[in-house]
Amino acid sequence: DNENPELGDSQQSNPQNTPTTRRARTNVTQSKDAAAATESTNEEQQEATPDEELLTTQARFQEDVDDKVKSIQQQGQNLEQQILDAERETDQLHDELKRLDDVWAEKVAALTEATAQTVANRSESTDAPDKSDTDKDQRAGRSRQNVISLAARIRALQRKSVES
Repeated sequence: DNENPELGDSQQSNPQNTPTTRRARTNVTQSKDAAAATESTNEEQQEATPDEELLTTQARFQEDVDDKVKSIQQQGQNLEQQILDAERETDQLHDELKRLDDVWAEKVAALTEATAQTVANRSESTDAPDKSDTDKDQRAGRSRQNVISLAARIRALQRKSVES
């Protein structure tokens, strides 16, 4: 009754050799192979995990180092620019000081010259008085006297005109 006409005699006598059983065995075998492959992959991953962690750590460290190097380079460039600016300003101040020294030297020379001429003029005038200076003083005294006498005459004329 249970015989399958499609199966041969060897297959009918052995119930482990039915197509369902064979499929089940194939599935079990495939599952075992997949489990074994998964286990070997897990073992490889577990073995590779420290290496991968090391590589990841090294990559992070390298990125941190690169960032720090870039930061230091940027700071260095900023400092170099500040140094160039300071050198340029120093040159400008040096030029301005040189110009001011030249102007100061000219003014001191002019003052020294003027002082020497003034001293020479005073020494000449005190050594020998000029006749022209004496004449000027005498004329000034006479003109003061003339003004006073002229004012007295005007007052006298005004009194006479009021009385008349």
